[in-house]
Amino acid sequence: MKFIIDFHLYQDVKRLPITTGYRPDWTSSSKPEYNCAALKLPDEFELFPGESVMDATIIPLVQELWALVEVGDKIVAREGPKEIGIGTVIEVVS
Repeated sequence: MKFIIDFHLYQDVKRLPITTGYRPDWTSSSKPEYNCAALKLPDEFELFPGESVMDATIIPLVQELWALVEVGDKIVAREGPKEIGIGTVIEVVS
């Protein structure tokens, strides 16, 4: 299972860009913590603070923790307690 998302990296929360393989924790206000998942960006893309990307992919490390995630859900990327970005699920791929 993987999730296609539109993702925005917040301004002023990181100094360096993120790349494919980045693994933050993902949470939501309506569901429990999702745990760690790898982010895959399209075409060797680097995402700088303040930028957005469409069609990024989230690949969960523990898929059972993501069973309740649906299209339209807003999910927050975190580094510890700090929110660093937000994504909207646009597709769930089994």
